Amino acid sequence: GDKIDNISGLTDVVPGFGRKTALKLLKKHGSLENLLTVASKRTVGKPYVHEALTKYEFILRKNLEVLRLEGVLPGHVK
Repeated sequence: GDKIDNISGLTDVVPGFGRKTALKLLKKHGSLENLLTVASKRTVGKPYVHEALTKYEFILRKNLEVLRLEGVLPGHVK
């Protein structure tokens, strides 16, 4: 998520899934795309973390697309 751009993230809908958890997972898997791909095939992290990633995958991918379109992340279209 990105509070500045008013984009909700998992921290807004999943108690306990905060910045620290997200950074740990992203560092381990290299990118959100890799993390979501792995989560779709096997368990990632604690049960609530894995459930959040699979349940909200669509939202996470849309957020990533929006942030790229806005030029916040590499691979933007502007």
